[in-house]
Amino acid sequence: MITDLAMPGMTGEQLTSAIKALSPATPIILLSGFGHLMQAQDVQPSGVALVLGKPVNGVTLRAGIRSALDAAERPSC
Repeated sequence: MITDLAMPGMTGEQLTSAIKALSPATPIILLSGFGHLMQAQDVQPSGVALVLGKPVNGVTLRAGIRSALDAAERPSC
């Protein structure tokens, strides 16, 4: 799933928590205008597989999706 951080009515972190409660294995990418700042500060909300900054190009988005799916397929220790 790909979600934004700042949305009306619910934040991306709240949505992530709700999705993970229903489907813990669902990989979640947080795509945000604050993504570059979050990456620079090494901030990654709980349950989020990857944080990407806006604007994002197709190559970066595809690589991010592949990375999140690959991580979801790896067995947990």
